[in-house]
Amino acid sequence: MFDPRDPATIGYHLFFVLKGELGERFSTVIKSLAAENGGPVFDPHLTLLARIEGTESDVRARTGKLAGMLKPFTITAGSIAKEDAFFRALYLLAIPSPELSNARAKTLEVFDRNDSSYLPHFSLFYGNVSDEEKSTMEASITESLTFGFLVDRVYLYDTPGITETWKCIGEYPFST
Repeated sequence: MFDPRDPATIGYHLFFVLKGELGERFSTVIKSLAAENGGPVFDPHLTLLARIEGTESDVRARTGKLAGMLKPFTITAGSIAKEDAFFRALYLLAIPSPELSNARAKTLEVFDRNDSSYLPHFSLFYGNVSDEEKSTMEASITESLTFGFLVDRVYLYDTPGITETWKCIGEYPFST
């Protein structure tokens, strides 16, 4: 069973990665919060599916199949939230949309998973810190985090262990 306070994970993850100017802005916030509060630095992203187990070749094939089933869409950021969980210490909620729900449903179908606990979000800080520290971090954010993000590809990350060991191993553009 997955411990939400554990700083390590297993398998592979599918991410929608923020790129370009938006990605740079978001990355600046992540790096600043990590440096000031002792957390890891990670690529700015929204997780589509976590802790995928299987062979790399199978996961790559399924990810390619999924990308071929999806069309570009926009994800809009919402409010900041926090939890008592390492990977959800401080994050920005994604506003629910039919397109995001459809992408998630197709992902579960392709990867033969059944998981209703999905909370789409853009992480700002990873770590096990107090609510007071999270509130201080939230108050320190001066960068505008209001945005719409065009999703037109999914990224496959190899994610065994701690965040610093994660690496992108594939980029899969959607069908157009």
